[in-house]
Amino acid sequence: MRSLGFSPTVNEITRYYTSSEKDGSIDFATFLEVMHEHSEKEKCQQEVTAAFRAHDRGGQGSVPAGELFNILTRFGEKITDAEVKSLYQEANIRPNGRVTYDQILGVLLTPMPDY
Repeated sequence: MRSLGFSPTVNEITRYYTSSEKDGSIDFATFLEVMHEHSEKEKCQQEVTAAFRAHDRGGQGSVPAGELFNILTRFGEKITDAEVKSLYQEANIRPNGRVTYDQILGVLLTPMPDY
């Protein structure tokens, strides 16, 4: 799904597989159904931007890195402190600086590589 530009969460992927076949795989027809279902709700960039703007007091186009750190580790599909630090490093974000929309969107919405 990621290679097609979608960004499903780990919980969504787990749900798709557990609701289908018992052997942990899905056939192509099921995959198409899952893709259709997911594409209907996939509005990742808009969702991230809306969440970012909700925390952008004053409409500066950025939020304090410390505040974003707290949001990412405590709300929604939480990520670990180490994952946030890795994200900050990849996006060249200083822990005591501010994070712009473009910095965070560029990292969060880049499809993960297939290994």
